[in-house]
Amino acid sequence: MFKLIFLLFISSLYSKTIPIGQGQVKYFNIENTQNIKSGSYFICDQKVFFPEVSARFISGYFSASYFESSDIACQLIDQSGDATNISMNFLLKKVKYPREFLKVNKSKVNLSKSDLIRVGNEKENLELVYQFSESTSLIKEPFSYPLKSKITSRYGKQRVFNKNHKTQHLGTDFRAHKGKSIPAANQGRVVFTGNLFYSGNTVIIDHGKGILTLYGHLSEISVEQGQLVRKFHIIGKSGSTGRSTAPHLHWGVIVHGNMIDGETLVQESKKAFYR
Repeated sequence: MFKLIFLLFISSLYSKTIPIGQGQVKYFNIENTQNIKSGSYFICDQKVFFPEVSARFISGYFSASYFESSDIACQLIDQSGDATNISMNFLLKKVKYPREFLKVNKSKVNLSKSDLIRVGNEKENLELVYQFSESTSLIKEPFSYPLKSKITSRYGKQRVFNKNHKTQHLGTDFRAHKGKSIPAANQGRVVFTGNLFYSGNTVIIDHGKGILTLYGHLSEISVEQGQLVRKFHIIGKSGSTGRSTAPHLHWGVIVHGNMIDGETLVQESKKAFYR
């Protein structure tokens, strides 16, 4: 009798352990064995995100910050706010990112008081943009790289500017001569267009469910805020605006507020459509 009760208890739980690297994203797809309804959400160490919920599956993307330092536990909460028996544990795998040394104009490293204020204001505004992603997914197929050109600087590199200023490269740089047409990596809605101190002329697209892509250093912007664009729609032309040493495209990917490696999103998004 005790053995039967124990087996029934175990069968009512769902716990999955998923390895994930710093600055990466993982796609998950678990069976909806408890008739969980849409509107339920995961709480992961105080962070909240909403998965896709159907009669059969609960699925979505989970991101780990570049600065994450420990494993992450996630508990599914139903519509009413009650904890369910579904949990996921993300086992953090530390990634060793290489260094690179760059020389840029001193004014882009040793910021003036006015530039510091500008950068601070831009950071706050971008955090708001990332926070208010559409509640439904806008994509109908996997993500693609915005360009097929050579990647000149990969995500995660520890950058040293002018021999002493250290930071991290939280995006992917693609080779592109000035004026090259830049397509959207997937369907979505344009939620930001403008000039930023670091990324220059910038376009940000919301793909829904907390996933956004950023296109920086553009010489021209050819879309408007609020515009719905299809995958590969031309959103502007490449350039060297902002903190840049030469014309190229800086492609950033944001998942649930974390700047993550876009290459992992391209690979993981295939699982959502080709499983």
